[in-house]
Amino acid sequence: MNSRRTVILILAVVLGAFAGLGLWNYVRSVEGGVYDEAQPSKIWVVQEKIPKGTTAEQALAQGQIVESEIPARFRPTTAVVDPAAELGGLVAITDLPINQPIVAGNFVPPSVANSGVVDRLAQSGMATVTIYLSKQDVVANMLEPGDVVNVLAVTEQTDKITIIDNDGEISDSLAFVDEEDESTFVRNARYVYQAAEVLAIDQALSPDLGADPAVAAANAGDRGMVTLAVPPEAVQMILNIGVENIYLSLVPPTYEPRPLPELTDDGVLPGEDAERLTPYGPTGSTSFAP
Repeated sequence: MNSRRTVILILAVVLGAFAGLGLWNYVRSVEGGVYDEAQPSKIWVVQEKIPKGTTAEQALAQGQIVESEIPARFRPTTAVVDPAAELGGLVAITDLPINQPIVAGNFVPPSVANSGVVDRLAQSGMATVTIYLSKQDVVANMLEPGDVVNVLAVTEQTDKITIIDNDGEISDSLAFVDEEDESTFVRNARYVYQAAEVLAIDQALSPDLGADPAVAAANAGDRGMVTLAVPPEAVQMILNIGVENIYLSLVPPTYEPRPLPELTDDGVLPGEDAERLTPYGPTGSTSFAP
């Protein structure tokens, strides 16, 4: 009997040791993630106010743009990495205040700066945010300058687990969906803003800025580079969400924004609900009827 108790005690100690080792490695991995996010990341910021129209070369030579550091988690995804290479030949699209991070769109070709864009932004109190999206995220490349879009954030609806090998080292990390989760949603899509104006596609400007629509369409070479005209706080929101998670949905100029709450998955799809049935309601659509 004593021998049996001894074996059980030894097994308990061994299992406890393994559990402790697993917990220790888990804590290490969590601390490592926090440490990585807190690590300083290189960024270029405005040291002295840069007047509208100043060339990037002038700003660099005069020390108006300097290299700085911020925690990696706060670094904008569109932050400029090498201003000498990325901003060559470009000018400030508007007055850039002290401490502003230099991101894509702060400096533009002189032709754009002199096109009336800045004057219009000044009159409306708007700012620009430029995002680079895939073909499917920009309405299959059908967007044109002057269009109106709804802006959505789309993220994967997954969790992450960490795999620890027999030596106690982290061997892999992967995403998974709980097999017992009967949710029909595999992604999480939410409306960020509605009825945002497309100011430019690549360097083709909105027609109301004097551009010929046909010429604008022909010049819109990289339709994945979209510039929206939005209030400054909206710029911050879009960059915080991450441009890699942005999806644009085309709507007509007459579209009337209305609150669209986050969807909850109750297991019933619209086509199974007598009150919804079709995307247009239970009676269907007349606009697209054959």
